[in-house]
Amino acid sequence: ATDHVNPLVHVSTGLTVTAGPMYRFAVSGPASTAAETARNYVVTAQDQWNNKVTNYAGTVRITSSDSAAILPVNSTLASGTHTFSVSFYTAGSQSVIATDAGTPSLTGSQTGITVTRVTSTYHPIAPVRLLDTRTGNGLTGGAISKVRVGTATKIYIGGRGGVRAGAVAVTVNVTVSQPSVAGYIYIGPSPDLHPSTFTIAFNRMDITAYGSTIALSTSVSDAGAVYATYMASSGSTDLVMDVTGYFTADSTGDTYHPLAPYRILDTRSSNGLSGKFVAGTPRQFTVKGRGGVPGNAVAVTGNLTVTDSNDAWAFYLGPTSQKAPQTSTINFAKGQIRANTVTVILSPGGTLWATFMSHSKKTCSLVFDVTGYYTADLSGAKYVPLTPVVAVDTRTNTGIVGKVPANTPETVTFINHGGVPLNASGITGIVSVVNQTANWDIFVGTVPNPKPQTSALNFVRGDICSNGFTVALTQTTGQLSFTYASGAGNTTDLLVYVTGYFVP
Repeated sequence: ATDHVNPLVHVSTGLTVTAGPMYRFAVSGPASTAAETARNYVVTAQDQWNNKVTNYAGTVRITSSDSAAILPVNSTLASGTHTFSVSFYTAGSQSVIATDAGTPSLTGSQTGITVTRVTSTYHPIAPVRLLDTRTGNGLTGGAISKVRVGTATKIYIGGRGGVRAGAVAVTVNVTVSQPSVAGYIYIGPSPDLHPSTFTIAFNRMDITAYGSTIALSTSVSDAGAVYATYMASSGSTDLVMDVTGYFTADSTGDTYHPLAPYRILDTRSSNGLSGKFVAGTPRQFTVKGRGGVPGNAVAVTGNLTVTDSNDAWAFYLGPTSQKAPQTSTINFAKGQIRANTVTVILSPGGTLWATFMSHSKKTCSLVFDVTGYYTADLSGAKYVPLTPVVAVDTRTNTGIVGKVPANTPETVTFINHGGVPLNASGITGIVSVVNQTANWDIFVGTVPNPKPQTSALNFVRGDICSNGFTVALTQTTGQLSFTYASGAGNTTDLLVYVTGYFVP
């Protein structure tokens, strides 16, 4: 067309501009997010002039600098664009990368995404029972109902029994009672019918307890709740949970000081107390001033072990004398050597009381290894709960390659993996053995030790068992060492899950 006023000007109309060949992906989405929160990132195919390439027909793969992030499946774009959901796990500066699954040179990313986690402080409480499926305590409407395979059972924790509404995690003692089949129980903040981790492992018809630190749901509809899933082919079990403290996402509580494991009680050697416990007779032992625990400690973490019992039942551990306790810390069978992790409030004098809960005149030896303490100030570390993540599974060569040989320390780095940051001073987690060829125990600590004097998990051959732990990491490398203490030539598979970490 020619402009008749100015014939030197030509105007073109009705032209269609077509994008050039596929050149790159543009990725756009939130520049900041909370960890474990799904966020949408839009991927657009573009040419070299940033025009959308609507006819792009390749498949896009999403990756991230966060190796623990929950990523979407590969997908094609519709008219040159698609929205992908990404959940980051690790705090810090992260990125989302889009790549053509067949042509790696076709790529694009969004970098500098700030991922944050809220730290929390601890509030120890006297042990309180907030779940007992045998009585309906803790279940919807107080209904009496076992935990069953194929169902995520909702348990109310926050706002009950002294646990503040808004709590983000709790320290608990979880007991299974007479499960119909051997298996595992997962307890976590969301309903998961097919969990990849578990909280407690057990044999058929066991009555066994293990301590754990468990994240609570913070969603609007489920705030303060957890869900329990029975992991087996079929079956059901009763479940009991005694809460010993809770974390809040603020600075109103106590902070943690991890220690190398140290034995402050062993009745077999008159360490702390002399002679066996007699059923129904509370006994007190001193904690403060021993094993690195100072006089201003208000609570401690540790591992409680029973041995040499001539009857079954349980032990109570707490700040007050209890002849007939309403909560328990560890359950066991006659003659069984069993260990359980604990987080427990101290008496005002810095002591703990223990009671052997059994039939009259029955006896049992008791051992306690302290692994850290809390103080009522901000001088220690704060806690960040995690949805449990696999750190070690020797069956798949994760963390450690191949089965663990007896008396040979295996060292694993935890920082910068699974959401644990570089400045973490300690972690909480769960340790379990599978396919062990002989009895004995697992040591968890900062120093590699082929002949450790403390233990985190005790078991017999063929046992299905686990235990929680709260322990310091090495200061410079963020590592832990694991030793299978047993006879020469024996081996075991080892599983370790991380449930949280401590940071300054």
